[in-house]
Amino acid sequence: MHAKPKPNISRELVLPTGMAHIVLRLDDSPVRILENPNDQQGICYAGSVIGGVRETTYCKEIEPLTPAVGMLLRPGALELLSGAPATEFSGTHTSLNSVWGDSSVAQILEILRCAGTLSQKLDALEIFLRRCLPQVQCAHVAVTHALSRFASGARVADVVLETGLSHRHFIKLFTTSVGLSPKRFQRIQRLNHAVSINKKFPTLSWAEIAAASGYADQAHLIRELRRIVGVLPSKYRQLSQHSTHHLPLFQG
Repeated sequence: MHAKPKPNISRELVLPTGMAHIVLRLDDSPVRILENPNDQQGICYAGSVIGGVRETTYCKEIEPLTPAVGMLLRPGALELLSGAPATEFSGTHTSLNSVWGDSSVAQILEILRCAGTLSQKLDALEIFLRRCLPQVQCAHVAVTHALSRFASGARVADVVLETGLSHRHFIKLFTTSVGLSPKRFQRIQRLNHAVSINKKFPTLSWAEIAAASGYADQAHLIRELRRIVGVLPSKYRQLSQHSTHHLPLFQG
């Protein structure tokens, strides 16, 4: 569904995290995703959406007064919660109603509206998920092992050997569960590490951050930042003063 954006609404770039997310807007206001920062039309989704794993930033409008509850899903969780391969959601947004059904979404929204504090809302959401999705168990042991090893910087080839699976089988299993291939997931993970270091130690040079994050050199980090985020390091630092993953583009 397409519609013109409301005037005086700010926009932001959202960096990839390697994780999918779910957002439930309690006032049913739509989520508007923009093709690029200059897009004056955008795509409007129902107020409850699943955001799949991405390789690059996406742009969205911000409505500061909109009450919402959201959660990041650990890699592999989306496949379990949706009953579909995570790759079906990769790089896009999907109406939650089309996945869980209108009645389930309406039920959880009513529960969240009645809950008190944000902490209580999050607890209510977790209880709802446990009650309505009893079939959810856990990701394949090879995927959970790989995620743990990748977090410590392990190479894909080494992890494949550790799982005892063929290279082809492991890549397919991981990609289906997480939504990105192992190499692409590691690329996002490495950039997340770099921007986290930048946030914690803002006086470090980008060369120092590159070295601490596993990049070959500063030029490598700059290329990745431009490819994934679309900005140079100096611009990123200017925009990320309040959040590593949400970069305001302008204020309406």
